[in-house]
Amino acid sequence: MILYKKKNNKNIKIIPKNTYEQLTYISLDYWIQEDGSFNKKKGNLTLCTDSYTKSEVETLIKILSNKFKLSCGLIHKTKDQYRIRINKSSIPDLTVAVKPYFEVSMLYKLGIYKN
Repeated sequence: MILYKKKNNKNIKIIPKNTYEQLTYISLDYWIQEDGSFNKKKGNLTLCTDSYTKSEVETLIKILSNKFKLSCGLIHKTKDQYRIRINKSSIPDLTVAVKPYFEVSMLYKLGIYKN
C-alpha cells in the first residue's frame, strides 16, 4: 500500500489515491503489527505515521473512521510529525476484527498479554 515519490533526490512516502479500497482488516493488521504501539495506561493504540504530512494522516484517520468505524484522533508529535491514535472505545471492535490475522507474539500491540 505504501508508495514513494522522488523529492530532492529522496524517496518520500505518499498515501495512494486508492487507499480506501486497498485498506482491509488484513492490511490494517499488518500496519498495526509493524507500526502500532499499545498504551497500557490509557488503553489506546498509536499508529506511527511520522513520515506522512498532516493532510495525509488526516486522510488516513477519515478512512479508519468511515470504513472501519474506529474512533481516532490526531497526535501532533513534533513540528512536522503526526500520528494516529485509535481511541480506547474502539479497541474491543478492532481486536475482534484483526486478531484472527495477528501473529500470536504480536498480540501485545492490541493490549493482549500472555500470563
